[in-house]
Amino acid sequence: MFFPLNFLLEPTKINVWEVAFEELRNLRTTLENRIYKSVEEICSVKNEIYQVIGFFNAFQSVLITAATQSNLLQCNNVGFVLALSAFATAFAVLGIVQKNTVITDLRRGPSSDKRGMEV
Repeated sequence: MFFPLNFLLEPTKINVWEVAFEELRNLRTTLENRIYKSVEEICSVKNEIYQVIGFFNAFQSVLITAATQSNLLQCNNVGFVLALSAFATAFAVLGIVQKNTVITDLRRGPSSDKRGMEV
């Protein structure tokens, strides 16, 4: 069985400081790992935002191409195209707002960890 070094030390003033320093170093490492993970998650969510924008652009391109190539598009059929475009816009905006909320929550989490590391 492995016992940590601080378990075998007698409680002198120097040994207490060494144990406290080791504990703070472990805490700092843990907090740094949390911060790095949250930064990676923020990058991942940003990539998801770019994907939402890309899908939105692709859908709008297909919709506009289909609308311009259609011989059947008359004034009474324009509403359907506009409704599809509005639905896609609303979907994209809601997706981006939701992803920004996730990013805001992720940024709030590590800020308290950074303050904890400074202590």
